[in-house]
Amino acid sequence: PGRPTGLEDTPTQCGSPGMPRKRRKVVVNLSMCRYPLVESAVEKMKWTVSRDDDAEWDLFWTDTSVIDERIMKLKRFQRINHFAGMTGIARKTGLAKTLRRLEAHLPEDYCFMPRTWILPAEAGDLRAHIRRNQNS
Repeated sequence: PGRPTGLEDTPTQCGSPGMPRKRRKVVVNLSMCRYPLVESAVEKMKWTVSRDDDAEWDLFWTDTSVIDERIMKLKRFQRINHFAGMTGIARKTGLAKTLRRLEAHLPEDYCFMPRTWILPAEAGDLRAHIRRNQNS
């Protein structure tokens, strides 16, 4: 039922051709995860929890951003819960900068964002805006 996620129990060859395939448990590396809820969810799925960074795993769950080197070393079947460059939009400052660049190139498509100041770098601009609009 439902669409495949890429994390279904992985079939492995068992015996000679034509033999039924045996399913291997999904291994989730939680070495960079500090939330017990994630481990509980993995166990509820009847997947295997690993905290050994050197062991073979299918899913790497991390609480922080992922370095490009880890992504480049991914095997075909491995997945990570973050993607490279994610901090560029996951943090307010990065999101504001990204949306500004998009608005500069596509103003009719990105006119929905309210005026935003990146503090403390633009504190002077914010103060000037407040002074200009005090009576509004």
